[in-house]
Amino acid sequence: MQKKVTNYIISGVLVLGVLGIGAVAYQQRAQADTVVAGYATAHLHFNVTVPVVQTVSVKATFTPKTGRNFYFKERSFDINATGLNTVEWYIRKIPGGTYTMTVTSPQGTLQDAPQEVTLKNDSVSDVGSFDLNLGSPPATQTPAPSATQTVENSVTSTATVEASGSQIPFPPIPSL
Repeated sequence: MQKKVTNYIISGVLVLGVLGIGAVAYQQRAQADTVVAGYATAHLHFNVTVPVVQTVSVKATFTPKTGRNFYFKERSFDINATGLNTVEWYIRKIPGGTYTMTVTSPQGTLQDAPQEVTLKNDSVSDVGSFDLNLGSPPATQTPAPSATQTVENSVTSTATVEASGSQIPFPPIPSL
């Protein structure tokens, strides 16, 4: 009996230790997601208008002014509502420097010409806001409201008439 209790206590302590370490690791990961030490983070803001719920693919290419390496990231965003949607994208782990940035999407045009951006290590740089219009949602026709009117008759009972094209009131309901 005493051995079972000891085993339960040891198991409980181990579970709490693992959960505590996991919580600390998650907190450090969440903080590291924004800025990675020794690298720059580019923040892109998109205004996406879609006619139907869909997935939108975007590619960002960063070509440095000096050197031959270029950095690109591709990502797909699930747009869950028709009309105008806002999407924030943080692109991490880009070495600091001056780049020519091009943002493209196979579904439509985001930007006519590339733009020059300067990214600084150990910080987040807002590099631009882009609009992507893939079409307006279809106009929905609102049905005519169903009007309800109350009619008082001479026998002091109340009847309800639905406005469905007919204006003939219900016959009086005898009261008991």
